[in-house]
Amino acid sequence: MTMQSRPRAAVIQQGLLALALATSLGGFAPVAMADTARAASVDIPYEEFTLPNGLRVIVHTDRKAPIVAVNLWYHVGSKDEPAGRSGFAHLFEHLMFNGSENAPGEYFEPFKQVGVTNQNGTTNSDRTNYFENVPTTALDMALWMESDRMGHLLGAIDQKTLDEQRGVVQNEKRQGENEPYGQVFDLLGQTMYPKTHPYHHSTIGSMADLNAASLDDVKGWFRTWYGPNNAVLVLAGDIDVATAKDKVAKYFGDIPATPTMAQPKVDVAAHDKSSRSTMTDKVPQARIYRVWNVAEYGQPDLDRLQLFAQVLGGSKSSRLDTRLLHQDKLVDSVSAGAYGSQLGSVFFVMADVKQGVEPAKVEAVIDEELRKLLKDGPTAIEVAQARTVFEAGFVRGIERIGGFGGKADVLAECAVFTGNPGCFRDSLKTLEDATAASLRATGERWLGKGSHTLVVLPGDRVALTEDPAVTPAPSVLPQVDAKYTTSASTVDRKAGVPKTETYPELKFPALQRATLKNGSTLILAERHDVPVVQMSYEFNGGYSADLGGKLGTSSFAMGMLDEGAGSLGSLAFGNRAESLGASLGAGASLDGSNAYLSALKENLDPSLALYADMLRKPRFEQKEIDRIKATWIAGIAQEKAQPNGAAMRVLPPLLYGAGHPYAIPFSGSGTEASIASLTRDDLVAFQKAWVRPENATLIVVGDTTLKEIVPLLDRHLGDWKGEGPAPAVPAVTVVARPAKPRVYLVDQPGAVQANIIAGEVVPSTKDAGATKFDIANAVIGGDFTSRLNMNLREGKHWSYGVRSSAAGAFGQRPWMVAAPVQIDRTADAIKEMQREISDYASGKVPPTQAEVARMQAIQIRGLPGSFETATAVLGTIGGIVRYGRPDDYVFRRKAEIEGLTPEQVKVAAATIDPDALTWVVVGDLKQIEAPVRALNLGEVYVVDADGKASAAGPTAAAKK
Repeated sequence: MTMQSRPRAAVIQQGLLALALATSLGGFAPVAMADTARAASVDIPYEEFTLPNGLRVIVHTDRKAPIVAVNLWYHVGSKDEPAGRSGFAHLFEHLMFNGSENAPGEYFEPFKQVGVTNQNGTTNSDRTNYFENVPTTALDMALWMESDRMGHLLGAIDQKTLDEQRGVVQNEKRQGENEPYGQVFDLLGQTMYPKTHPYHHSTIGSMADLNAASLDDVKGWFRTWYGPNNAVLVLAGDIDVATAKDKVAKYFGDIPATPTMAQPKVDVAAHDKSSRSTMTDKVPQARIYRVWNVAEYGQPDLDRLQLFAQVLGGSKSSRLDTRLLHQDKLVDSVSAGAYGSQLGSVFFVMADVKQGVEPAKVEAVIDEELRKLLKDGPTAIEVAQARTVFEAGFVRGIERIGGFGGKADVLAECAVFTGNPGCFRDSLKTLEDATAASLRATGERWLGKGSHTLVVLPGDRVALTEDPAVTPAPSVLPQVDAKYTTSASTVDRKAGVPKTETYPELKFPALQRATLKNGSTLILAERHDVPVVQMSYEFNGGYSADLGGKLGTSSFAMGMLDEGAGSLGSLAFGNRAESLGASLGAGASLDGSNAYLSALKENLDPSLALYADMLRKPRFEQKEIDRIKATWIAGIAQEKAQPNGAAMRVLPPLLYGAGHPYAIPFSGSGTEASIASLTRDDLVAFQKAWVRPENATLIVVGDTTLKEIVPLLDRHLGDWKGEGPAPAVPAVTVVARPAKPRVYLVDQPGAVQANIIAGEVVPSTKDAGATKFDIANAVIGGDFTSRLNMNLREGKHWSYGVRSSAAGAFGQRPWMVAAPVQIDRTADAIKEMQREISDYASGKVPPTQAEVARMQAIQIRGLPGSFETATAVLGTIGGIVRYGRPDDYVFRRKAEIEGLTPEQVKVAAATIDPDALTWVVVGDLKQIEAPVRALNLGEVYVVDADGKASAAGPTAAAKK
């Protein structure tokens, strides 16, 4: 099920190629130069019109699902903030979600009632956008709501709302800064752009400016920027232009235009000379950032720089990957990319330096490889592969109409920044025409001049000096252009939000079944929207299979399957996948593992041949094991440095106890010692035991039929057989909850937030009451409108967001509540969480009819839009297979949720025992220990990120 999240700031804009062409890349790579014609033939057709008040509307019709994506972009971002107003664009984005004059209260509420999906809002340097997917029958509601906050907002903003959202934004800022490397991009903005440049200050703004924001200030911001003439509305999906013209004119036509504000001039601010700086942070390893200011969004040079970045550091076999990861083994990861923005873009190289390696040595290799590429240019093969990365990504990406990077986003971004909604076609043409010579020339033009290198070193976290905007505000606003006019409204806003009376029927593709010659069950769901076929081979043997062995074996072994197979070594295997435009890989989860393939339809047969080799003939070469082992161990250190990562290593062993298959870090990464001890024999043994066709299911979703796919699969996999008897699935024993609450503190010196995680075990996903518990969980913490989030975020504004969830499991599920809070409110937040959970679980404050109805609406009415993509269908079928559900499970679950009563949800809520919670709090011990102990919630222990007793606290004790 899809969960909507609250608006977030996007500090670095993802440009067209990063956002649209590279959507869903995930390792996808080139097919061949000839495939440009295929990519170009997969288009996003659109029509457009403009209302007399200046609102530009773009319409794309896609009837595959009964939903419409509503995507509204305002051409205002942090670049437009004057001195003393940094952070205003993002702050105002939050205020736009707190109701309007004719729809007071939470903006999300009417959308939740109709089953909205993919709803959010974001702000970056150049624009602010708001988007949601709604059932076709709820389009009037969505347009009414969007138009009411565009035309009727100011009366709904008061001091209380401003103070609330100011606190939320400040906690969002703290949350970002509290992460390892969390201040890097603020510093890079200050370094890469002069003080007077609109990109010099961060999107989220300075604490001082946020504190100084007055009610008049924010109302003035709205009057200046939030008019129809400064907006682009995209409607994509189950709609046509005639319907759009009628509805948009009806709801938006009477909104008057605002002043026509000039956009800042393009100023790339390229550096003539190179420079460097260092900073220290609470990080486990050094990280190098090398950055150039490059061509602005919409310029062909930016498209060519994307290809150049793929050759340099984007591909598995890129120049930097080959040299730094595979040959010299100096880094644990390296990447490169170009990210587009309106006034100028940035080109990045980023590398995580191995422990014990001098960063200067890595810098020298980066410089050497870059100079080679600038001097000689890429090879024709490299250009072809880089081109196909983006073409294959484009084909896959346009399956989605809405959400981040969907078709509505692509059209809106092009329209706002270039004036041409079809600018993505220009980018595709640039890719088609790119040559080795043109990439070399573009690279030399932009990367042959000054760059800045920032090296982040392990050490104390030093607070970054805030450097807000300095551009003076205009003394007088421009007049509203006389060409803009309004039309008389026929909408009675006082009558309230339009009611949605009917909803689309849930449709889920029929599951067709066959048995392959190797004994595996095949399940096929046909989807012919894009020429792509996806599949996932579902096996037993997940993290739980590590019991009695070496933790992390399952994840490590599955992750090695695509590191060379058959006659192809690691780099050759990656190149072969890229040449086919295929994405292959494998992974493990708590109770199972899977191997996946995403293939372009035209290359399905050879992609299957590669997939079969990955499954049947993984090489497990010692040199690759050694390389990945070192990187994996560095990843565990990164995990421990992240507050949530540390908590998820500490909590599970406490919930399940020693010797239980779930008493492991929930990342599945194992420990440094267990990974270091892994041998090739361990990995081969795991693959032979668990990656086998017996008792396995192959799920296929996409552009194929049983008649076509079965012979292909039998050709490549039909004679595959497991060796020896299949191992038994690990027994998952039932564990008792603790008799009383326990608290574990993990020290994170200098933290500006505390991350609070509370958890206990609840019945299995297979339990007959699992769906009822899911709804009970949604009421207390599983949705934005849940009690915990509305209390700690919207009421107290101590947190950016609180969520609870119960992960899927064969055995008892872990139910967990996660709350990052400002550190001076740690104890207060725990007290509130304990009270909310106790009142709810005990029945003192039971679920109300309204709460249950809201969660029913979210779960049921959002279903028609939840299966828009093949990936979503594949994931749902995966759950059907993993948990032994019937083929019509989605319909049965819908019927069960529809029939739930508040009393049933109350009974399910009683599953939670507030007196059996285990609390893990990650934060600065000097600030949190005494207040937490004073709560007398339970025995308090101080542990490290491995859950071992620490000497940091005055009364550290061994855990149970």
